[in-house]
Order: sequence, then structure tokens, then C-alpha cells
Amino acid sequence: MNLEDLAKKTISEVSSIMEEQRRQNEILKEQELNRKTEIKDELPPMEFVCEEFDTPQDLEDKISMVKFEEEQKIQNNIEISTQENKEFKKEEPFLQSE
Repeated sequence: MNLEDLAKKTISEVSSIMEEQRRQNEILKEQELNRKTEIKDELPPMEFVCEEFDTPQDLEDKISMVKFEEEQKIQNNIEISTQENKEFKKEEPFLQSE
């Protein structure tokens, strides 16, 4: 086999490998699209809950209540963190003595 035949054979092999990779890429893209479609179909439709308020005062009351609840959550988190910090400081001497 001469050099020219070897080059043609190599080019042919590379071309067939590239073609196979292109086909595999198309298959993967199609599978990904199908997967996204399946996921979209599986998700329940989103529901928007909209409260109706009779007066602006009702809305203000709701806003105040939500703010209060958020402040309570923050305060609870601060208390938990403070307690954990105190407990950690109590344990710290034991860790240093080891």
C-alpha cells in the first residue's frame, strides 16, 4: 500500500468517525429535547393564589402580618445562632485540650 492509498484510507476512516459522531450528537439532542418535554409534561400547572382585599386597610394589615412573621423568623434564627454559639464556646476548651 502506497502513501496515497494510506492517506485516502485514513481520510475515509476519519470521515466515517465524524459522521458517526454527528449522528450521535443529533440523537443526544433529540433525547434531551424529549426529556425536557417529558419533564414539562410531568410538572403540575402552576397555580397563582390571589387574595382579594375589600379595603386598602385589609391589604395593609396583611402586609403588616407578613412583616411581623418574617421578623419573628429572623429573631428565632438569631436566638438559635446565639444558643449554638454559646454551646460551641462551652465545648471549645475540650477541643483545645485534646
